[in-house]
Amino acid sequence: MCGLEIENDDGSIGALQKECLKKELNDKTLEAVDDLLGDKKSNINIDVNVKRDKPKVILGQFFIGFAENLLQLDLKPTEFKVVIYILKMMDYGNLVSLKQSTIAKDLKLDKSAVNRAWKELITKKVLVDNNGHIFFNSNFCAKGLSSSLDKERIENLKRSNVSDENIKQMLNLDVKKK
Repeated sequence: MCGLEIENDDGSIGALQKECLKKELNDKTLEAVDDLLGDKKSNINIDVNVKRDKPKVILGQFFIGFAENLLQLDLKPTEFKVVIYILKMMDYGNLVSLKQSTIAKDLKLDKSAVNRAWKELITKKVLVDNNGHIFFNSNFCAKGLSSSLDKERIENLKRSNVSDENIKQMLNLDVKKK
């Protein structure tokens, strides 16, 4: 194959090497097509572009939701808005560091409506009060994959994890971190 190395020292492929690879791939493809068609004199041309894929990146806020548990919630519209806002704003590991007044202001809702929704979300075990820290129950939604979180955030996910006869356990939190 042109007698050249495929990669430069930095792992990149130079222009000459790309052309060499294209020619070799084109020759092999033509051979294969000729073998299939049985016609060694067929007039076939194949163009090949070689490029690296750009990494796939999620550009906005995201979370992992567990439909089986979420469908059982029967949320009122205000509760739903508060849940979505919390999911957008909460930290990886499901720690909720928000004031109800901030939620009310940002969502243009009455403070008393947000307070009622907050209390109802605690009653429904969507929000978990663990020694004065509020967590979003990771059996409904989780922000961040446990395999990519640091020890502190994994501990937060564990603190947020509440299940019972109505809330199915959804995360395996026995992740070993170095």
